[in-house]
Amino acid sequence: STLNNITVKNISADKWGKIKIAYYLKQKRNSEPCIKKGLEASDYNEYISLIEEIFSKKYFSISKDKKIKTKKSFEYLLGKGFAYNDIVEAIKDKEYDF
Repeated sequence: STLNNITVKNISADKWGKIKIAYYLKQKRNSEPCIKKGLEASDYNEYISLIEEIFSKKYFSISKDKKIKTKKSFEYLLGKGFAYNDIVEAIKDKEYDF
């Protein structure tokens, strides 16, 4: 469906998190059930990989100590609409300081 195409496009092209995508789709007057169905259709492993990729790029672009880099990277992803729990899941086995 068109909703699934919009969702997948936004996740991969604009690198938005599911929260921001849902907000965008609500603004475009899509129904809650359609939004939920579209978001559930996206591949969770791909989504977690996307989060890790964005987090890593942001983390290594900051020239501060590890804790500040981690904090700023978290804030960046939260601002892009990724959920805290998904971010933690994506980076839990990595060498980042919490």
